[in-house]
Amino acid sequence: AYHRGQGVPQNDEEGVKWIRKAAEPKGWSRTGWADAEWCLAQAYRTGKGVPRDRVQEMSWTHKAAEHHETSEGQACAQWFLAKAYANGDGVTRDETQAAYWREYAQLSLDACGIEPSRPSLKTA
Repeated sequence: AYHRGQGVPQNDEEGVKWIRKAAEPKGWSRTGWADAEWCLAQAYRTGKGVPRDRVQEMSWTHKAAEHHETSEGQACAQWFLAKAYANGDGVTRDETQAAYWREYAQLSLDACGIEPSRPSLKTA
């Protein structure tokens, strides 16, 4: 709500504060909510509400991608990691990791019934 100003004044910093609450592990769970983890990764990528930080971006992206439940945030994080490893963008280029994350992203996208326009992955 705060990022978009829906029902409250638009405030990126306040939005990140609430996203972080959902993304961080709770006492009863070892993980946070994958969609919130993905949103937090994107905040660090864009610098919206927090300073840009590539290390934090990739850390939260991995957390979102590694969830066992299937969600749109998890699928997007997996697809992002596939592209990142294929291109060496924020991580060391690694075709094995790129293929791993591509496969899991496709399974997650299919399980969620998501039919996004799939960006091509640079593999060469």
